[in-house]
Amino acid sequence: MTLINIFGESPADMQDVLQIVVQAFMRMKKVSFSPSCVFVHQNATDVTAAEKNMDGKRRLKEKLDKRAQLVAKEEVCDAECFSDVIAFDVKKYVKYFSQLWEGSPPMAPPNPGYSECVQDLKNFLLSKASKSSGITPSQFNSKIKYLWNALMNENFVFSFKNTQEIAVYRQLEIQYGNWTWALKSEMLTIENQLYLSIEKGQRDHVELSYLSKEMNKPYEETKRKI
Repeated sequence: MTLINIFGESPADMQDVLQIVVQAFMRMKKVSFSPSCVFVHQNATDVTAAEKNMDGKRRLKEKLDKRAQLVAKEEVCDAECFSDVIAFDVKKYVKYFSQLWEGSPPMAPPNPGYSECVQDLKNFLLSKASKSSGITPSQFNSKIKYLWNALMNENFVFSFKNTQEIAVYRQLEIQYGNWTWALKSEMLTIENQLYLSIEKGQRDHVELSYLSKEMNKPYEETKRKI
């Protein structure tokens, strides 16, 4: 289980990271992990405002599900929501922490509500851990090795901020392949024509200027598309 610590009430800064994590787990199918996460919102203005907090939780789930669906489409995966990849219960796995200090430091006393939030989170984590079967040190070592090897194989994913950037990069890669092939195809056509003319004795040498002139039109067309 991973604790995601967010300073304030908006998880927007973490959503891109989580999207990349989801995509990485989708690609690392051979790693037998069951990931889960808990959001911890620091400095929440009112941890007792249940209706407001529940509305925030719903919005968080909707955004995570939408991003997971984009990732699933990109990776051709049948995941329909965020929790299909990373275990996440929006009602239980989102915690709100009040401010640490009552007033302005350095003279402000600690906020008792903060300690209560920490204790509640501690009890929650210990409760989840008690239900786990646990693993031996050797099993843990093996899992870390599998995970590390998988991460090294999928380092392409971690070069981007989010899935949208990956999708744009792949589109550019496809276009680049098309542009390259257009030029290569034109060059092969010219090469075949020259080969036939040389074979028939119609030409005994080829000037570089001739090649440049023949390739100028397809080059300009490709350049215009770029």
